[in-house]
Amino acid sequence: MKNAALVVGLFWSGVSALTLANLEHGKLNVTARCVSSEAHHRNDLMESYCGHSIVEGIDKSIDAKGCKAMYTEQVQLALANKMFKDCNSLCLFDFEMPHLAAFRWIPAEQCWLKAESCGEAGEQDALVAHRRSLCEVPKGPCQPVAQLSDKVMSNYCARNELQGAEKFSTAAGCEEFYTHQVRRSLANRMFEDCGSWCLYDFDQPTIMYAWMANRKCWLQTGSPCGPRYAQQSAALRREKFCKDHTLSVNEAGCVPFSSQLSNTLMAHRCGDLKRYSVDISEDARACHFTDTPMVKKALANHMFSQCGAECIYDYDQPHARWYGWNAKSNCYDRSPAGCNQDVLGKSWALERKALACELATTTSTTTSTTSTTTSTTSTETSTTTVTTTTSTSTTTSTTTSSVPCRPVHDGTGDLKSFCPGETPRARGCNYSDTAKVRKAFANFMFPYCGATCLFDFDNSSISFNWDPFDHCWRRHLEGPCGPPGERALVRKRR
Repeated sequence: MKNAALVVGLFWSGVSALTLANLEHGKLNVTARCVSSEAHHRNDLMESYCGHSIVEGIDKSIDAKGCKAMYTEQVQLALANKMFKDCNSLCLFDFEMPHLAAFRWIPAEQCWLKAESCGEAGEQDALVAHRRSLCEVPKGPCQPVAQLSDKVMSNYCARNELQGAEKFSTAAGCEEFYTHQVRRSLANRMFEDCGSWCLYDFDQPTIMYAWMANRKCWLQTGSPCGPRYAQQSAALRREKFCKDHTLSVNEAGCVPFSSQLSNTLMAHRCGDLKRYSVDISEDARACHFTDTPMVKKALANHMFSQCGAECIYDYDQPHARWYGWNAKSNCYDRSPAGCNQDVLGKSWALERKALACELATTTSTTTSTTSTTTSTTSTETSTTTVTTTTSTSTTTSTTTSSVPCRPVHDGTGDLKSFCPGETPRARGCNYSDTAKVRKAFANFMFPYCGATCLFDFDNSSISFNWDPFDHCWRRHLEGPCGPPGERALVRKRR
């Protein structure tokens, strides 16, 4: 019987959990002069490599399959690009991440089994070098983002393959406020295989969910979950999906304000508005009529994490006011508790507001008077003549001034939380780092509420990971913490 607590505590062997939070290291960089890669397997390819497509009983033909059906596509891509040492090798290395994942031939099952390593010493290094010499496979059309239903999940998995972890339409988070993220992640197959008890968040693959058998729900966790390659595999899969929300950033690097909600505007962002269970059209309304202008303003300015999200956040006060969809009344209710606890939704809204163009143009007219006095004194006649010349000049200047910048907080004294309901956890695992951690917290140097990465305010090369066991922030030793997108958000805020 699987133990849910064990699943939550799984660590990838040989690698620090803190290091593995950085998905940037999971993707290989190819050489400048790469060789064309193969997007599809063909028998004539294998014949050109080995003379035959089946060598010593090892199937490397177009019929070769993974021991789990969802691995077959990866097996085929690896074979097409000769990701093996020699023709009678029992080891095959993943094309996308040969340094993290391999396949081992299982004669009894006549299939390729996915594993973290395979082969003799140096074999994996040789195939990593081979992969670096190959160009990336050309990207095909993006995959549409799906919503969870029994039909969608049945395209991936049969119920008898789940091994106890619910993945169909009744799946839920252990806390209601992130159930929609769990279902969104399941709908878009952000899990390694059908029997996996680990799930990776669709919008932030660094956030994980572990199946809790005793509670029959998915628990959000910062602890690594699943095999070493699983999180990176999910992140790579995420890149293949169409972007279902975009922000149009202008040349000044900010997002212009939209003064009016219209169907044209929302269709440009979200496509067919009728496919969503919430109203994001120009007819959207609040359950209390006085809130309707704020709801429309929030929708027009994309104060929601994804098209169809049940929570939207007030444009002027995203940290303090939010609206949740009421399906019975077909309107948005003010301040439902679930929206307050929606970590990703609120983080998106706060970041959206941070990117807003809020520049004011002021015209000032200044009138200056200059007096020049010429004094002529005649001693002989004792007469003094004073001539005064007055000139008036008008200067018109146009000044573009931004919203006043936020003063830098040194981190001493009581810390203000940027995340309602969350108390800043501002302690360094090393006592000497505590001052840096406090200053980083005080100045919002983290990408979103609930993030496990924190960035130093004064030195962008220093970052910290949250250690859930010692309940402190541990300095990240191997490059910056988190994927490049998170660091970019924090740098922009800085």
